[in-house]
Amino acid sequence: TPVSFTPAQITLDPFDLDSLSILADTLFLHIAHGGGCKRHYFYLYMSPAAFAESNPVQASLYLRHDNNDDNCREGCLDERCWINTTLRFELTPISALHQSVYGSSGPILLNVYDYFVDTPDTKLQILYSP
Repeated sequence: TPVSFTPAQITLDPFDLDSLSILADTLFLHIAHGGGCKRHYFYLYMSPAAFAESNPVQASLYLRHDNNDDNCREGCLDERCWINTTLRFELTPISALHQSVYGSSGPILLNVYDYFVDTPDTKLQILYSP
């Protein structure tokens, strides 16, 4: 969803972004996170709600992880304490925004940022060609 939140307003609970893939209009995020005793919620935001001008244009995407106060494995530093999962997000709202701005649906270089504390830095990129 395109939003006007800053990246710092979007970030919440930690996760590790491992890899990305796209199939048709669906983005798959392969991540790992702590917890495992409560339901976790994930939201994907495009911020700013505009494209960075380049060829192709770029969109910055941020994952918001709400761990629902799941601290059952807090303090565990072993990688076996992390849960590996794949999240799915529809990219059609981004394609529709591109259509409204440029008169076509893409291509769009997606910059998907890993969890950060103060300033986003680590990202993975993937080309979305609707």
